[in-house]
Amino acid sequence: MSSKHLYILLLLALWSCTHNFDPVEPLGEPPVATLPIEELAEWAERGEVLPEGSRIVGRVVANDLGGNFYRTMVVEDDSSAVEIHIGLYDMAALYPVGAVVSVEAEGLMVAREEGVMQLGYPPYKWSGRKVEPLADRRDIMERVVAWRVEGEPQPRSILPNEADLEMCGRLVCMDGLTHGGSAEQWGATDYGSYVEHPFVAPTGEVVLVRCSRYADFAELRIPSYELKVCGILYRVNYKGAEVPLLKIRRIDDVQKH
Repeated sequence: MSSKHLYILLLLALWSCTHNFDPVEPLGEPPVATLPIEELAEWAERGEVLPEGSRIVGRVVANDLGGNFYRTMVVEDDSSAVEIHIGLYDMAALYPVGAVVSVEAEGLMVAREEGVMQLGYPPYKWSGRKVEPLADRRDIMERVVAWRVEGEPQPRSILPNEADLEMCGRLVCMDGLTHGGSAEQWGATDYGSYVEHPFVAPTGEVVLVRCSRYADFAELRIPSYELKVCGILYRVNYKGAEVPLLKIRRIDDVQKH
């Protein structure tokens, strides 16, 4: 075998380690959670790693399907939601939207960013991240397990003034939003990896909608009519004020009002 052929085979082997997982197979009933997701907020304030026996259980409400979330997925239970940083591509095959997952969180850290709790390893001293992603495939598979798929999660309909810190990270919808920016396409940006489009609610509040330039729908046009927009809720600074931001998961999160 030539060195060229050997090199190609090596590349294919490495690529297969992070791409094109087989679809998740249901395993049955998940273990019982030892703490609700809302209690992670206390650990975020402490800045300490989670203790032995820490386990959360919830449903996947967002993942990398659609290309607008990069190596993260959002898990929600009845109490709150958390964004989990996982260093895999195509994680939607392992953890599809609607899947009930358990996360063995011992030794992991929680931090808030843009209002949303983030879960991962403690950051390196030289890192600018709040948390580091789970990177070892074996560690990921042992910590994060999908047990069954319950179907598409239903978002909560809220008003902009209801988009408080406790709602951050949840899958929500806001109705009657009108695009107030100049961009014509969802992913139109001259710099950076994402763009935040200003929308105006019927009550006059500004709601930002974030789209990656690498999303599957980045080149689609932004409608000019009133929209119902669903996505994961964040809170960010916009022109000196804190406003809600929706990070859409796929283009069908945007519908005509």
